[in-house]
Amino acid sequence: MRWKIGLLVMWLWWPLALLAQTLVDEQYVNTYELETRVLLFQEELNELYLRSTQQLSIDYDETMSEGLLQSVSNDISSMEATMQSIGTRLSTFMQATQNYIAMDDSLLNRVADVQTLQQTVNESVAKLRQQFDQIAAFNRAEVFVFGQDSIYSSLYRRAMSLTISAKLQAELEKVKAAEQLQFADVQKHYDEAKQTAEAFEQFRPRMERLESKYLELKVVSGKIQEAAYMPLLQRIKDYLMNIAAVSIVLMFFNMVLTRIKSFLKLRSQAEKMKNTMGGQQNYPTI
Repeated sequence: MRWKIGLLVMWLWWPLALLAQTLVDEQYVNTYELETRVLLFQEELNELYLRSTQQLSIDYDETMSEGLLQSVSNDISSMEATMQSIGTRLSTFMQATQNYIAMDDSLLNRVADVQTLQQTVNESVAKLRQQFDQIAAFNRAEVFVFGQDSIYSSLYRRAMSLTISAKLQAELEKVKAAEQLQFADVQKHYDEAKQTAEAFEQFRPRMERLESKYLELKVVSGKIQEAAYMPLLQRIKDYLMNIAAVSIVLMFFNMVLTRIKSFLKLRSQAEKMKNTMGGQQNYPTI
């Protein structure tokens, strides 16, 4: 009887043992697969982080073409797309395996490390995009401001031509309004460039040239806004006054120049007399 009971126990134990071993094997396989997936995510994030920390292909000394700016922008967009793809896949993976991850401390720690790395990479890519947007804004502002010469030359000539008659006042006001809108764009681009130059000292030499051009445009803008109808006699009077002012300046300059020449001549004569007196051996006596 006992041997029958023993056979029965063995008969029941064997499938249970086999089932337990199968569960252990499956758990091992699942854990290994999950760790492998987590490591792959980590590797992808590390590669992307290296790309995001590399120096941008930016020329700080010369204006970059729109094509080159677009090329750099496309490279950053590729990083952003990769970051979004990794984030989506990682989120899906964690939702599907959260029960397994929660039961394994080692796996849980690995996942936490990957999430921290993901946040770091996100911030790095976002910072790179922000830097590029500032640099691109400076280049576009530079191109815009330096491209205003012909526009402002045309506006100035048009405004001055409308000051010859009081009947053209309405047209002159239209030109002034157009110039105000144009200078608002100049001001906006200048402010953007200045903000970038404050963040990137490499742009300061170019910012000095840009500021010089901005001030030139501002002076012309002021003249256009001050333009008004002026009678012919007043025009002639102002013209003569300008000639007189120039004459006075030239007269003053010539006077100063004459005095300088006289002073140099007297000093030269004094030096000659000193040399002559110093060469005599017997001085006259009284």
